[in-house]
Amino acid sequence: NLSITPVTTTGSVTTSICDGDSYTWPANGVSYTTPQSGTTYTSGCNTATLNLNVTQPPSMPVITILNNNVLSIPSQVDASYQWISCDTGLDIANQTDTTFSPTKNGEYAVEVSNSCGTTTSDCVILDDLSLDKISKTISIYPNPSHAEIILSGLHTDEIEFRINDATGRLIISGTSSNHTNVIDVNFLSRGIYYLSLNGFSPIKFVKE
Repeated sequence: NLSITPVTTTGSVTTSICDGDSYTWPANGVSYTTPQSGTTYTSGCNTATLNLNVTQPPSMPVITILNNNVLSIPSQVDASYQWISCDTGLDIANQTDTTFSPTKNGEYAVEVSNSCGTTTSDCVILDDLSLDKISKTISIYPNPSHAEIILSGLHTDEIEFRINDATGRLIISGTSSNHTNVIDVNFLSRGIYYLSLNGFSPIKFVKE
């Protein structure tokens, strides 16, 4: 009688480690510190496969100041963000995006975290905010917007405006007034933008 033993793959593993750590594969008892893709170990009719990913901690974020009062950093894969005040050492509530618009002068930094650690940027000084220029009444709607945004609370005959994307690139500029307070944004791609009015802090809006 002929007995046939089926081929098996017991012991196959797909996993991740942080850079600097090691993983010991139970299939062969070998420790690995570098990425492995399709590494195999055969014992009899069993062939186990190892796929090992090595994750780096976040890279050092570099803050860019946009329009004198918007702080921005490049996004990182599978990372979370927390802006902090260097003056107090405390987290700034609800500021967990790659951009942050402070409402007062000071020193600010950002923490970038992933499963392998947290990296904190250098502090940057923001001293160009004129608090008497920050609008408490001007708003835009609808937000998110599909075709146009409407300025509300604009009490001046004429005011210059600019729309920048999330990287700070100027998309459009023009002039608006309390008689023509509608801005066409239908041509914009979907994403996050900043509307800057001359003399006021940028207003963040979403184009859908």
